[in-house]
Amino acid sequence: MFSHGEEIREILRLQRETLLELREEKLLLRRLIHLLQRHPATGLTISQIGGPCMAITGIAPGGSGTFQVSLTPAGSVLKTGSVPAWAASDSTVTVTPSADGFTVVVGVPASDSASSFDLRVTATSVDASGNDLPLAAIVTVPVNQAPPPPPVFATGLSIDQIA
Repeated sequence: MFSHGEEIREILRLQRETLLELREEKLLLRRLIHLLQRHPATGLTISQIGGPCMAITGIAPGGSGTFQVSLTPAGSVLKTGSVPAWAASDSTVTVTPSADGFTVVVGVPASDSASSFDLRVTATSVDASGNDLPLAAIVTVPVNQAPPPPPVFATGLSIDQIA
């Protein structure tokens, strides 16, 4: 059995151990919170799906291309409720975004004779103070006009009298 003084020392020792354990848990929780925090996006990047290295390769008249927007830095997020909005500078081009706005199918009509058009995406993030931070990215998409048909070579000769 402990004497009164020994009991108090044992209680104080247990309190110190508990305090140290709580401090360690607090540090671990802070690290976990930091890892789980979602950092706001500070920029947007547009790439074409299916191109080499996601490069903007263009679209042929009568065809379509799929594009995606990536947030920078990687792993960042937009403001809650913000959905990327897409637009093309050529009014004849169709722009059909996905439900979440992160991809879009762009169609170029067969009659389009333009050499390119601008594709723009906008969204809203938040700055360090929690204020709205408008984001935008724009790329020039080539309209890959079909090359002229190859020449038709003669397969025979004919003689006609002209006088």
